[in-house]
Amino acid sequence: MGLAIFNDQIIMSEGEFQDIAIFPQINNAGGSLDKDWYVFFSYRHPRTNRMKRFRVTKGINQHKTKKARLNACKKIQQDYRRKLEDKWNPFTDGDRLYADNISYTQEPGKRYQSTSEKFEHTIEHYLSETLENHKVNVRPATFQAYQTHARKFIEWLEKNNLDQQRIGLLTTADAQKFLNEMRLPNGRMAHIKTRWAYRNNLKRLFNLLLKQSTVITENPFSNTELPPAETTQAKRAFRDYEIDKIKAYCEKNQEEEIWAVIQFIFYTFIRPGELRNLKVNDIDLERGVITVRADISKNKKKQDVTIPKAFMLFLTEYIKDKYPKHYVFGVNGKRRGEEFFRLRMKKILDELGFESDVSLYSWKHTGVIAFYNRTKNIKAVQQQLRHHSLDQVNAYLHSLGLNINEEARDNFPTL
Repeated sequence: MGLAIFNDQIIMSEGEFQDIAIFPQINNAGGSLDKDWYVFFSYRHPRTNRMKRFRVTKGINQHKTKKARLNACKKIQQDYRRKLEDKWNPFTDGDRLYADNISYTQEPGKRYQSTSEKFEHTIEHYLSETLENHKVNVRPATFQAYQTHARKFIEWLEKNNLDQQRIGLLTTADAQKFLNEMRLPNGRMAHIKTRWAYRNNLKRLFNLLLKQSTVITENPFSNTELPPAETTQAKRAFRDYEIDKIKAYCEKNQEEEIWAVIQFIFYTFIRPGELRNLKVNDIDLERGVITVRADISKNKKKQDVTIPKAFMLFLTEYIKDKYPKHYVFGVNGKRRGEEFFRLRMKKILDELGFESDVSLYSWKHTGVIAFYNRTKNIKAVQQQLRHHSLDQVNAYLHSLGLNINEEARDNFPTL
């Protein structure tokens, strides 16, 4: 049976058109050299009859320039396109590829099904299966962290020719070696806090696997060791003269977007992760509220935040020419990246000579302190923070150095 090309897919030439594969494409991580680039394609699974996405890296991320990475991607793209045109099948070929949850597959219900013992007993398969089984029990951000950490572990196993062994043969020594050798894309050793995060998440994944399956009898990460994670100083609020300094910088350098982000956080206490997902039509200027949708809220509940009068004029001007369905912060309808706000703020703070005890999140602390000091109304602060209890607000205010017991301080009688 011959193959024909139709709408960038390989299809059967006899009978009804039946797509088999989608040709390779390049993911360049938005041009960032700090993230993995890869080539991906899809192929119909012979058993489930569903399209399965595969990911190929093959030395792409060893290159340190965009041009070199792009050339490597294009070569791999051409090679795999040629293979697919020659009727190559990734499910039966010995070429090792990524699939399922560890390889960015996000389609619910799609589970990896092996076609041979080689695939059935690999570490990648079982970690992917464990992720799928527990996806509904964790927040999306947590699930993404599990994916990333599992993916990096699999990549390390492949580099050390350990990826094809049965998962039950993985030892504590292997896990410890992985943690000891963890490095950043630039080759530097990963920070100890990063290594602890990997260790804890992979330990949790293997504990879940241990509970649901008999393929392992012990957790290889349980007895791994790392140096104690150094404690870091909590971020503080900005002082008045620092606010003036940053405001002047933004005005001088036409940093309208980051100044808008600062004001959003200062006045509304909306978290940066929620803010990047906020759309123009979530803002109701007539009612004077911003709706934080359940799908972007940290606690998965739809909640309204009051727009202070001090923020209303700027906000009205800022969104007046934006399309209602577009993101408040983005370009051509596409939202900003996850790290965009933080990195832009860090660049400004670095240029102005600030220490590491302040960050983008410091604007929330600054707004909370200003609002409480003006009103002394802890209930109003709680509502704007969207905290579920006054105890939670009290603990937060105390962490900011505020003296909550104003009555005792100001009105206690003299002995």
